[in-house]
Amino acid sequence: MSIIQTFFGTNLTISEGGGGGGGGNPTAYPPTLSAISGSMRFNDGLNDYFSYTSDPQDWAVGTGDYTVEWYQWMLETSDASARPFSVGTWPAAALSLSLENGTCYLWGENNSAGYGNNMVGWFGYTAADYFNTWVHVAVSRVSGVTYVLFNGVQMFSTSQTYNVTNSSNLALTVGNQNDPNTGGSFVGYIKDFRFIKGVGLYNGAFDIPKYPLTATTETVLLLSVNDSNNIVTDSSSRVHTGTGSVYWSEVSPYGIVFEVDAADSNSYDALAPTVWTDLSPNDNNFVLENVTNPSAGLLNFGTTGVGTMSDPFGGGGSSTPRASISFWANIKSNNDFQHIAGCRGNDKLHVVLLNNNTTLECRVETDTGYYDINPDITNRLNTMTHYAFVANGDRIDFYINGVSAGNTAISGNYRSSLGAFGLAQINSGFQAYNLDVGRVRFDVRARCPREIAREFEAQRSYYGV
Repeated sequence: MSIIQTFFGTNLTISEGGGGGGGGNPTAYPPTLSAISGSMRFNDGLNDYFSYTSDPQDWAVGTGDYTVEWYQWMLETSDASARPFSVGTWPAAALSLSLENGTCYLWGENNSAGYGNNMVGWFGYTAADYFNTWVHVAVSRVSGVTYVLFNGVQMFSTSQTYNVTNSSNLALTVGNQNDPNTGGSFVGYIKDFRFIKGVGLYNGAFDIPKYPLTATTETVLLLSVNDSNNIVTDSSSRVHTGTGSVYWSEVSPYGIVFEVDAADSNSYDALAPTVWTDLSPNDNNFVLENVTNPSAGLLNFGTTGVGTMSDPFGGGGSSTPRASISFWANIKSNNDFQHIAGCRGNDKLHVVLLNNNTTLECRVETDTGYYDINPDITNRLNTMTHYAFVANGDRIDFYINGVSAGNTAISGNYRSSLGAFGLAQINSGFQAYNLDVGRVRFDVRARCPREIAREFEAQRSYYGV
């Protein structure tokens, strides 16, 4: 048995006893298996942030060495003075970093720079290059010199002295300032926020982490965000507690961690790179989720649906059918032929509810004909359920709540490129009414059964299943 981790388009295979393959340092990765390595999701920084109020002197680095680092996926909807983290609130923050429309500011109390308001220094950057993508950010002071680095590249350094005493015992806030009403909202995702007191890790260019960070002896805060039950849990020995509100997402700079065996890896594209995003189509793979009402966690369709990704296969028609659709849905009584998810065009790869209101049609169309799986979902109607449909070259499989619900052999190739991928709608004649949809994922590869099962297990608590 092996653990497969995909990140940055590269695969790292790690045997359960250690060992492993190229692309990183396998022995540094924890031997325990995590279903999905997730991130903190900030939809609205005014309301979404988390403040660590216990033991505030942990943030008092004085004039000594320290490191604060994290991965972020920042959206343009962030405030103009977005603060991924801040100890206190401007203009009296003890330690803080702000990203302000192409200028990055570092703030530290009792500084010698003379800029006022505790500003240590600043540098310019091209903001568009750092939106809508994973960026590793690091602030590190080594022997009196402070460095700020984006993706392992030094952007700024200063030898200015600043003495962070945090004499007011201010909390450390992730995703905003201590006072969220002051325009510091960060909107997007943060993963592996780590605060190290007493050690400066970076004083020049470095290779950014390609596997989840771990706590060192000097780590005073580590937000690993490994699952939906531990969004704000401190994995350091300090075990900080705090207050606030933030959401969990499966997106991660490291990709998905899952378990495969020989049969899976021989039959499915278990090792193919997978790109996770909640935002829009990306490298022909995407995840769609509701970001306007995360507390409900559902997209509610009454009379319309959404069509996305107009050419999911990039014009690669006449190819072997290999694709995966997974989604959470509360399928209600519709009494009509209703499209739920998939592609309809010259070729078809779709899941629809037939007009008997109890049976799904899970179909792939090739140049040799139609191939269907028709699971009965009578006992799943009006219940939030995880469904997954996988086309795997010579067969198609369907899963309900991570368990196989049927398969059938297929043959042939797609006749041409598929039509648009749609959710709850393909065209005006095939809309799904009275349908609640949660998380949706579409891949242009065949996902293995263990991936499907892991996805269900990782997400079920969020949907109360």
